[in-house]
Amino acid sequence: MESKFNLQRIANLFKYELVLLKQPLSLSILGFALFIFAICALASTTDPTWVVNEQTLIAIYSLAFTFGVPIITSFSFHRISTKGGAINYLSLPASREEKFLVTFLNTAILFPFGLTLVFIIVEYIIFGIWSVLGGSIGVFLPISLNQGVEGVVYLFITYASVHAFFFFGSSIFRKYAFLKTCVLGFGLITVLFISGVIILALVGYSLSGAAENFSHSFQFDGSSMQGTLQYISNAVSIVIVLGLWTASYFKFKKAQV
Repeated sequence: MESKFNLQRIANLFKYELVLLKQPLSLSILGFALFIFAICALASTTDPTWVVNEQTLIAIYSLAFTFGVPIITSFSFHRISTKGGAINYLSLPASREEKFLVTFLNTAILFPFGLTLVFIIVEYIIFGIWSVLGGSIGVFLPISLNQGVEGVVYLFITYASVHAFFFFGSSIFRKYAFLKTCVLGFGLITVLFISGVIILALVGYSLSGAAENFSHSFQFDGSSMQGTLQYISNAVSIVIVLGLWTASYFKFKKAQV
């Protein structure tokens, strides 16, 4: 029985994607570089010594990452959004599992890595130009963020959650996936917010009545409870992320021409 994963076929899929995306990818990199340059130039005009502080670069990177990840991820399955595209893509000599893996790696790993790499390269080019002109720039390196273990876990779960949600949205919405996923997300957030307010109100009312039965000497360890809730929240988030990625896989696997 032929293996569902073959390194040569996976490599060929990456080459296929690179050939198709060569022109839009080049234009995107050029546009991103010009955007960084324009913002730095605009920021430096407010300082007579042509200084661009680190906060400006952090804002640029955060903005690009915040909007770039969901938008790019929403195009994960755009190749099968039309009948012609589905015929061309699904007929490629590779298994559904290999196609899904390449799509997942492109959006979940290669895009954020590429975005960060381009940002750093452009940043140092601007640094050189500003140095020649007598100005200075506060270089920001995303990999140097000192977040600690809790901060890294929070960033990872947040990123994975956003990717998984828009990845799933791309698998169920064939057209306008980004907009439709945003609407779906807004609806879910609204429902969860209202449900949370109602639950907290009911719990608060119950606790206020039960508080009279407790001794005044009872000590409540809030920090311990907060830590426990954080672990539970992280675990639930990871389960949801894995569930969305898995659902996206089965949705793609069952895609018909």
